[in-house]
Amino acid sequence: MSTIHAIYTQQLPLSANLAAKIFSASNYWKPDATSHHINNKTNVLLAKASLFNTPHSQNDNVYRDPSSNNIISANARLDNRAELAQQLAISEQDLKLLSDGELILKCYQQWGESTPKQLLGDFVFIIWDEQKQKLFCARDQMGVKVLYYCHNEKGTMVSNEHNAFFTTQWQPKKIKERWLVEQLWGQGPTAFESPCHGIAVLPAAHSMVVSVNGLQLKRYWSLEVKNDWQGWDDEALIDELTTRFKRSVTARLQSNYPISCELSEGLDSNGIAGHAAKILADQPLYTLSYQCQLLSDDNRAVWEKTYHDIFAMHRLHANIQPLWKTQKPGTQEAENPLLRQAQQQGMLMSLHNGRTDYFHLAQQQQSRVLLSGWGGDHCVSAPGNYYEDELFSQGRWLTLQQLIKDKFKRGRGTQPLKAWLHLWVKHLTPSLYHTLQRHRNGLEQAVWRRATASPLRSKYIKKYRLKQQLKQFLNGYQRTSVRGYEDRELLEIGVENRMVMHEQSARAYRIEYRFPLLDVPLLELAYNMPPHLKMYHGTERYMFRRVLEGVTTPRIQWRCKADVDHPNFDRTELTIDNDDFLQHFKHYLDLEKLHAKTEEMQMYRCQLFPFLKAYASNSEA
Repeated sequence: MSTIHAIYTQQLPLSANLAAKIFSASNYWKPDATSHHINNKTNVLLAKASLFNTPHSQNDNVYRDPSSNNIISANARLDNRAELAQQLAISEQDLKLLSDGELILKCYQQWGESTPKQLLGDFVFIIWDEQKQKLFCARDQMGVKVLYYCHNEKGTMVSNEHNAFFTTQWQPKKIKERWLVEQLWGQGPTAFESPCHGIAVLPAAHSMVVSVNGLQLKRYWSLEVKNDWQGWDDEALIDELTTRFKRSVTARLQSNYPISCELSEGLDSNGIAGHAAKILADQPLYTLSYQCQLLSDDNRAVWEKTYHDIFAMHRLHANIQPLWKTQKPGTQEAENPLLRQAQQQGMLMSLHNGRTDYFHLAQQQQSRVLLSGWGGDHCVSAPGNYYEDELFSQGRWLTLQQLIKDKFKRGRGTQPLKAWLHLWVKHLTPSLYHTLQRHRNGLEQAVWRRATASPLRSKYIKKYRLKQQLKQFLNGYQRTSVRGYEDRELLEIGVENRMVMHEQSARAYRIEYRFPLLDVPLLELAYNMPPHLKMYHGTERYMFRRVLEGVTTPRIQWRCKADVDHPNFDRTELTIDNDDFLQHFKHYLDLEKLHAKTEEMQMYRCQLFPFLKAYASNSEA
């Protein structure tokens, strides 16, 4: 985890003082080293604030190739170093001496703008091409790492440290009204973006060229339907999925420091923690569960049943060491973490700030890596939803009838007659079906009800066509194939918002998030697995359950979601002693409606009040 920067300008003098202003944006996480290179002939500056985490990141600073004068600044963790070295005829001994950034630069000298297609792992990088007088930038396929850019009358600045645009005075702080309105609206999916006018985000799986001719963005990868595994039987496919999953977890254990891992009673985190514990063998794996409250007589009613399965995982793997908070129950962090986010990023970026309790505990163990199962049930461990629709469309009536019966028996489906009626209405009268969905007790109805009750003033709802956009999203929410579900979850609703905010929040604690279930080779196989392995005889997530063999308990491996014991929280709404901060939003929100004693408004207040307080405080500051 490092922050990288580039400035390409014909208007400003470049100096070490400008580099110092860039680095001041990273002071909050205390980099292990800083480096920069200035080419005054071409008016380009590349800089990097480094966190040395992996064996290949030691001394991974801004690097200039002496033969080509090309320069690179990279925040990268490559998974296919050996394969790249083989293609580039780099010896094993020489490869050991190369940082990931240096290896990427060698790839660029071989493949040019096709370089990102060759890379596997989590990465963003910026290259100055001396011969072609251009910057070339790229972001990894799933957007695990983020990269911002700003093109204005001064030139172009690229960085993954948002506040650097302000410490250099490259761009004034001016909030996009549409961004703020969408945060206050809080319904439906939104793509991750900077709140600031003029600062854009390089999309995942894209590269960008910056030259005197301007900016050019290009997609270099997409998740596609492939026939690579055609003819493989079920067991061979599951074996290959297991192999790729183990390889993904192994690759993400690269660190010179202890590894931490999220662990709930769910399949995704159990798969990652179980395989990681086996691979680490005698080395500890620190785990973080829910709110990390140590079980006591005071909280037993809340956590005891929930912890039952987590404790079973602790017993199964001797090297798992759970991390628990030591403060008394009810003790809360005095500072609003969202306000700290605003100070570190230059402005408030999101409703959420990641798990600061996890970061504190992991940092105490000198851990610099936190594994997460985020994104798993979007594809790799997806439940096989809408397999019935596929069978219906294909006219495979007997198979469909058996699946409906199997799901009902497992408690995952409705009565067979209702299931058949549901499918007939959905496929033969889709407009009626969409109307019914908004009125039945389900997600679409809940989202639409919250939208209708929103305290956001109607002029902003109309100005930004928020209800029309939400209706379009809800009308397209239901799918007719397993792959359609995965497209929706992985690509349309997406995983980016949470990943980026986790990356930026964890950075303050010198911690790097890694997501084994978003590994590209693993995703490409899972996306192309036959649907009957995702919903096998009524058992959802079947193929991933097979991957868990021997690394978690049989109870967790084969359980139904309905069997999960969620924490027994007290849902009483917290009282707010002083809500003067709401006056800051009276032009946007109907404050009388906001204070209504309804379930929707209670949920809205719980979700949004920390954001509103932080936003108001940061604006006043």
